[in-house]
Amino acid sequence: MRRLGPPPWLAPFAVAAVLQACGDSGPAGPTGVVGAYVAGLVRDPDGSPVRRMAVTWEAWPAPDSAGSGGVSDFSAHGSGRTDSLGRFAAHLGHYSRAVLDSVEIRVGYQRCWGFAPLEVRERAVAVSAGVPDTVLSLDLTLDRTAPRGRLAVGAVCAAMVTPPPYETENYFTLWIDEIGDSVRGRWDINYNESRGDDYGLFSGARQGDVLTLELRHAEPWETCTGYTVELPLEAGDSLGAGSYRSDGCPHAPVPLRFVEGSALEWPGP
Repeated sequence: MRRLGPPPWLAPFAVAAVLQACGDSGPAGPTGVVGAYVAGLVRDPDGSPVRRMAVTWEAWPAPDSAGSGGVSDFSAHGSGRTDSLGRFAAHLGHYSRAVLDSVEIRVGYQRCWGFAPLEVRERAVAVSAGVPDTVLSLDLTLDRTAPRGRLAVGAVCAAMVTPPPYETENYFTLWIDEIGDSVRGRWDINYNESRGDDYGLFSGARQGDVLTLELRHAEPWETCTGYTVELPLEAGDSLGAGSYRSDGCPHAPVPLRFVEGSALEWPGP
């Protein structure tokens, strides 16, 4: 869905605040040119916001050269992540031309999210000289490629994005092997960093509408000996958005949303 002008959740006076919250800002430009922005909201098929998902954008042509009034034939591009409300925003630059050739937005492409990547290209985007800023706003819904994880024997995985300033994307896999008086299985955290996985065995139990798992590290290092995972149980024993914590391991807690299936192999013996 395309709208020109601020969307309902992005009032004109709030543009700068949203840009700052999403890790970008709109600098002042040369006199006589107009600031161009792209902003959007990313939802899942149920209408809920998708948090911390990667978004990239590219605009053709690049903005005017600062202070010269010249126009480049190259593109402007950048990347970021949706915030806790599923929003993203970026300042593309300042333009003296009336129409941009195109603006392209790409959302997602990583595993363990359970959503298909989405690419949107808006052509002939008008830059309105009569207003201080032009905002191309998008309301985007992602298609689901994997069902939400369930409390059932099998594999589930979740993407986990570390807090700023790092924002590294890693992958958390649970193999549920047994459900009885307790829940037992194996776990693995695959890091996109220059070190090995964390992995081991887990056990836990369902207590009302919450599944609590204690993860024991197979190869403890420094103060990292394991994690505690808490996941709310929803209709049909679906695993709701939960989190993990640890007293001695890095990057905890972060939100977790598990989906069925896993592309990872068990690293243990």
